[in-house]
Amino acid sequence: MQTKVLIPVDDSPHSRIAVDLAFCYGCITPSAEVHLCAVLHPTTAAYPVTPMVPMASSAAIASVQHNVAQQQAVEKEKAQETLQLAKELLMLDYKVPENSVHTHLLPATGGASGVSDSIVVFANERSMDLVVVGSRGMGAIKRSMMSMIGLGSVSDAVMRNCHSPILLVRNQADKMPHPVGAQAIPKKLCVAYDESPQAQKALRWALDNMLAPHDELHIATVAIPMPYPVLDEPATAAAMEANLVQNEIDCAKQYASRILEDAMQAAVLQGVPQSQIKAS
Repeated sequence: MQTKVLIPVDDSPHSRIAVDLAFCYGCITPSAEVHLCAVLHPTTAAYPVTPMVPMASSAAIASVQHNVAQQQAVEKEKAQETLQLAKELLMLDYKVPENSVHTHLLPATGGASGVSDSIVVFANERSMDLVVVGSRGMGAIKRSMMSMIGLGSVSDAVMRNCHSPILLVRNQADKMPHPVGAQAIPKKLCVAYDESPQAQKALRWALDNMLAPHDELHIATVAIPMPYPVLDEPATAAAMEANLVQNEIDCAKQYASRILEDAMQAAVLQGVPQSQIKAS
């Protein structure tokens, strides 16, 4: 079955980095069905269509509407050029057949939320197998401040609301693998694991879709933390409670170790060599 991959693109370097990294790490193969989407600039839809004055002449209204139409045409042409360049990149650098690359121009309702909403709706309606999103690399504080003015992180919103698996590519051009091309390079894949159905599904998906024969699989689980009590008691009682806490910690570690063993065994049964699996 052909994998359906959605890659939102714009004219920033983050889009190119996302495409390069996804292919170089083998997350996307040349046989995939790739959907490129560009979202029209949100300010295009946010411009007022009438002058902000108590009374406006028909000439003033017509002038504003004409300017808005011109801006929309410019934005649409720019987005189409971006889609075409991205399509040529896939065809020339990564040998994806032309009939496997599909381009889509999506509307936005305004602000970063409009961009992410368009991406999420498209991905959910088309049941994408993977969505590759480039990130500007803003910190948590800056993202929060930007969201207050309607320009929050598109990648955060997509991850929260999209039903498909998400590959979030950070802006680390200095750490890009070289040379770029269709040849996948070895990677380290980390799966956070517990006994929940969600973790089990994540492990299976990673083994089926992300792990190549030359990759290294890291399975991580966290022992349940036990808060150390603040003791204001006689020494004998304090020592007993300290022993109880230590016993709980030891049990948590044993539980985590058993979970790791189960995950490693599941990976081995699916064909991953024991030597390629690291547990922590």
